[in-house]
Amino acid sequence: MSVGARNLGGPLDESLERHGERSGQEQMNAQTKLMSERSPVIPLALPCPTLVYGAPGSGKSSSAVESALDFLRTGEDSRHLLVLSPTRDTSARLRDEIESRWGAEAPEAALSEQPSRSFASYAFWVLGEARRRKILRFAAQAPRLLSGAEQDRIIGDILQDMVRQGAVDRWPSSLREATKADGFRKEVRELLDRAREYGITPSWLEHSAEQQHIPEWRAAAEVYSGYLERFSSADFEDAYDPAGLISEAARLLEENPELLDAERHRLMRIVVDDLHEASPSVYRMLRLIGAGRPVLALANPDTVTQGFRGARPDKLKGWSELMAPDPKRGLYGEVPQIHLLRGHGMSGRVAQVYARTARRIAAPAEASLRRMWQPYLHGTWETNTPPGSAEAVTVVNDHAAERAVLTEILCRHDYGHVGFSQMAVVTRSGTSARRISRALSAHGVPVRQSMRDVVLNKEPAVVPLLKLLAWASRVHDHGEPRLSLSEILELIDSRYGLGDALSLRRTRQQLRRQERQLAKAQRRDVRSSDELIEAAAHDPQDPILNPITTPAQGDRPANSAYGLKRIALMIVAARSAASGKPTPGELLWEVWDAAGLAEVWREATKHPGWDAERADRDLDAVLALFHAAERFEQQNPHGTAGDFADYMQRLELPMDTLAHNLSAEDGVAVLTPTTAAGRHFDTVVLLDLQQGTWPNLQPRGELLRSRELADVAEGQSSGVSGSLMVKRMQTLQDEYRLFASAVSRATERLFAVAVETQEDRPSTLLNLITPAEDRPAPTETQVRPLTEVSLVAELRGALETDPTNLPAARALAALAEHSIPGAHPRTWWGLPQLTTTEPIFDPGEELTVSPSTVESAITQPLQWFTARAGGTEPTDFHRMLGTLIHSIAEQHPEETDVQKLCQVLEDRWHELRQDGWESEAEKAKAKDMLRQLAGYHTRVGNREVIGTEIRASARVNLEGVTGRSAVIITGEIDRIERDVDKLHIVDLKTGGKAPSLAETQRHPQLGLYQMLVAGDPALKTLGDVEKAALLYVATNKHATVREQDAVPSDEPDAWPLRQLRQAVHAMTQPTFEARAAANAGSGRWSTCRVGPLCPLCEETRQVTQP
Repeated sequence: MSVGARNLGGPLDESLERHGERSGQEQMNAQTKLMSERSPVIPLALPCPTLVYGAPGSGKSSSAVESALDFLRTGEDSRHLLVLSPTRDTSARLRDEIESRWGAEAPEAALSEQPSRSFASYAFWVLGEARRRKILRFAAQAPRLLSGAEQDRIIGDILQDMVRQGAVDRWPSSLREATKADGFRKEVRELLDRAREYGITPSWLEHSAEQQHIPEWRAAAEVYSGYLERFSSADFEDAYDPAGLISEAARLLEENPELLDAERHRLMRIVVDDLHEASPSVYRMLRLIGAGRPVLALANPDTVTQGFRGARPDKLKGWSELMAPDPKRGLYGEVPQIHLLRGHGMSGRVAQVYARTARRIAAPAEASLRRMWQPYLHGTWETNTPPGSAEAVTVVNDHAAERAVLTEILCRHDYGHVGFSQMAVVTRSGTSARRISRALSAHGVPVRQSMRDVVLNKEPAVVPLLKLLAWASRVHDHGEPRLSLSEILELIDSRYGLGDALSLRRTRQQLRRQERQLAKAQRRDVRSSDELIEAAAHDPQDPILNPITTPAQGDRPANSAYGLKRIALMIVAARSAASGKPTPGELLWEVWDAAGLAEVWREATKHPGWDAERADRDLDAVLALFHAAERFEQQNPHGTAGDFADYMQRLELPMDTLAHNLSAEDGVAVLTPTTAAGRHFDTVVLLDLQQGTWPNLQPRGELLRSRELADVAEGQSSGVSGSLMVKRMQTLQDEYRLFASAVSRATERLFAVAVETQEDRPSTLLNLITPAEDRPAPTETQVRPLTEVSLVAELRGALETDPTNLPAARALAALAEHSIPGAHPRTWWGLPQLTTTEPIFDPGEELTVSPSTVESAITQPLQWFTARAGGTEPTDFHRMLGTLIHSIAEQHPEETDVQKLCQVLEDRWHELRQDGWESEAEKAKAKDMLRQLAGYHTRVGNREVIGTEIRASARVNLEGVTGRSAVIITGEIDRIERDVDKLHIVDLKTGGKAPSLAETQRHPQLGLYQMLVAGDPALKTLGDVEKAALLYVATNKHATVREQDAVPSDEPDAWPLRQLRQAVHAMTQPTFEARAAANAGSGRWSTCRVGPLCPLCEETRQVTQP
């Protein structure tokens, strides 16, 4: 609600200034009644349409509530009262205030009907009434309103169809290219909204394209025609988009006098809050139901936030004409009045910033609304107005900006004693809002952000639920029996499963261990870990899975294996529920209930830290998904769970949802100017004040010229509005209004931060807060935010420097008593004792060895271990290129035509996701590799290619050497060739350094490949190995071959077996050595592949070192 004006006794005690409507029409001026300039209160029960102008915080919303309560106090039924506001959020706030106040005044008098509605909600009610009166006819019981996300999906489908049919080929070239861009749907949606707003038809739009010489409208008319065809189909006959909804309601009222007459008699009082956010169709509808009638409208044309949705504050100037009675059309009543509500809710310095901004906005009809700000422009204001503060600073990068915001919030909270709920961060876009929310949450600051800013199908807690709903529907419709392994692994990797690669590996080991015991008892073969996971995922009572799972009990969390069982429970619940043809909401509940995480996540929210924030967000997302399912069922009574899952997965914009957030009420609100409208906070922090971002002077709807369409629809020429300068001026006015609205949300303190570098320039809006010459230069010096994490780090650092520092130790102990993360020594890395000194492989556990890992296990055991544990380097471009070359070599094993190989490379180059000059340079190198590969194929053209990428496995006996009876060697051999009756093994290499001839003779990978061919049941029948070779295609001008002689595989002491014994011995130890190569250089880990864990490298440290 708007806060009351300062020191003036609340909204009803505000001074009013009488002002007539300066329309330039003498007759209308004569009809307009003006209240006395000294009138002490707003007359809440005037029998005529009354417009009240008021500044931010002057009590407009409070007056709207008071007027509603005044009506209810007369004893009239609430169904005769209508309270309108622009959005669902604002109408919900008014509804809650009216209900709570009325409940306190008259506990026994319940409201028969909720009077507070948004503009769209009331239009929706009118359509429902028309349906009940049989004016509208469709199969559904009630009309349904499409969300912006649903509208976006429909437009996307239409555009895809038109591209597929070639319809866009007739469009202007600029539009043909634009159809490929993500923002094109937004441009189309904006133009269609304007067309629906004004009741424009596709034929009218096409005719205007000819008259105004705007070919883009002809293309838009084709899309519009397809759009309306969708709405005339059986699936959408009861559906209305937000823009068309209000226009349709107005049309029904205009064309059905009995409906309009009934509505005007029903509504005995109409209250409109924030009328400045109304679009032309809202004014049209308001005139029909309120002209000459008791209407109280409140507005401030300087703080419009819905300009991008067609808000027209300029139409407030025509209030007297708009709401004048018209007996010829059955609109009887009194002539309108206009009042001014003095006062505001801002401190002096904040009001000064607002005044500077308002001066740059086109003057409203009431000049006194501007005159009240004159003293603030000169730095003077009444002594009873608190001075407050407003400050703008610049920093050197985005990270510093986030720290500045964090420091401001924590200083206001800790030193200013301002609650988190009394602070807000206002950003220009939802993307920035999400980014700063994550940054604040990561530092332990509670955050409140609406789920309406979130794309629901991207949320980690939602994705698995939608996957299971889609699968369950396929089970019911097509009898699909099981999820694939890849689908199961995706679920296991989710918030409902194991969560990370190490837990998955641990669970695989536990399953294999349990499987070996059971297989031995049952005298059967041992299944692979993939087979075990597939079986367990479809059976929660699986005999291999059950013994290793431990559910959560009390304070003890579930073990990692229980995540797999949870997935199994969800899968079984989905399959079982699907057989009964449930609604989407019912099936969703069964799957969610089977997960059993509601109480776990709810409990997690009670504790501080990142886990609590994540649990908050997950619960919010799931709740929003249930609301989406409920809405889908209402709008699609025959829709299945699969339809719902498909519908949700295809949405690319946030959905409008009534789901409440479960985050703490005492949290910082993170908002955009639009979502902040109507709310007030002690402290407001502004972000995104960068040149080109805020203000963003790129004209809206420029591609399809939607602003010009509105001008033409109102009878104006598109010539003036088509000027780029005029468009930029109009856009700048919208941006100033957004900024004024954001500034006026602050009652005491305004703080703004921007990045200032050679590349990033601060916005000119920043100068309205603190002029550039008064701002300190941006600096890299950063103040330590007063966060739990930074305090714990500082105290631990002090103890590290001086272990006898008792004050630091006592402070940490006090923090640990309050469960502050990181304060207790038991959570410090490096200090706890090792959990086990046993080898990572049990003595009886079967060991699988890959030929490619033997060398690292022998020469650098620690590198082998870190890689085995998942600590591999990220896949870079060169590795991806090597993989692509291997794939081409596999698919074209005998191709000698370089051009054909290069064409394959061209066709698949997009897989590497690299563009620019670097891409062309790398492509040239890749083509040279293929040239060398083709040359090699020519040289060995007399050999028969047995196969490529051949998977092989062999059991090798090592009994008596390592304490193990055998190990399994598994690997993929790039290429096997046969020359007469002898085999040649070839391993393709795309690296730049080849080993010497002597080194190749004892190359471990080639040696074990030979052992594989000799031991694999399928390969050993092909013949004996004559040679094994490394084929390098990126080392010299021509392909380089390094050959290895045949290995006597039947000798128990053959050199590959000796190397294998060495590798297995290293792998089965409880510790792993780090060994420096003799040729190691210096620098960041040099040639070491262990990375930051290596204790021998100069740049690395133990986790206990400072």
